[in-house]
Amino acid sequence: MEKGEIKDNGDLLSSLINQRVKNLFKSFLSEIETIKLENLIMLDKVKAKTDSSFVSDINYMNDKKFESVRKKILDEGNDCIREIDTAISSFDCNFNQEKFDKIQKSKKIIKKFFAPTTYEK
Repeated sequence: MEKGEIKDNGDLLSSLINQRVKNLFKSFLSEIETIKLENLIMLDKVKAKTDSSFVSDINYMNDKKFESVRKKILDEGNDCIREIDTAISSFDCNFNQEKFDKIQKSKKIIKKFFAPTTYEK
């Protein structure tokens, strides 16, 4: 079986759920990037009125903290996917293409794409 090939209904269900979970934790990653950007903007404003040591002291989203939060989001998301895959393997599933097509057409399944946030002084 090739990578990405679906061999049965359980694989299809797992694939659909995994994609939604990945989209969820990608949205969390996007949010922490936004928080980091907003923090940098705030720090620039504070730096204009105070000294650099004070700015360093109040920086709540430094690179180390950002990477730690990012890693935790990825780890938790991957753990969630593994746990769901394990649970799904216990079920025998039937797939109804007609119902699935209706769900897709009604936009109840939404595909999102994420772009990284950038900040330039």
